Amino acid sequence: MSVSCGRYIDALWSNEEESNAWVWPRNSGWRKLDDRNKDACTNLLAIAAEAKRRQRAISVHGELGGDRWYIKEVTDDSTEVVERLCREGKLTHSLSLLSPVR
Repeated sequence: MSVSCGRYIDALWSNEEESNAWVWPRNSGWRKLDDRNKDACTNLLAIAAEAKRRQRAISVHGELGGDRWYIKEVTDDSTEVVERLCREGKLTHSLSLLSPVR
């Protein structure tokens, strides 16, 4: 797993298909969010969207699967974003390590 710290999310993309969401970490190109679990994909997208909205740097943990990079974890360095999303009920799980529950 590769870890890239201090990244900003420049763009988000998803459509009506289940677990089909992508983010564009600055200077990296499109990365697909982990799609092994629909809750994981939703949680990662919520964290990335809030970090983008607030212009907050995050850490991105990715894995190469075949010819595509998948983001497996997104960590807001301050934890403020994730804690607020949990309080508001916008994440489907309580995240102790700021990564999707599997």
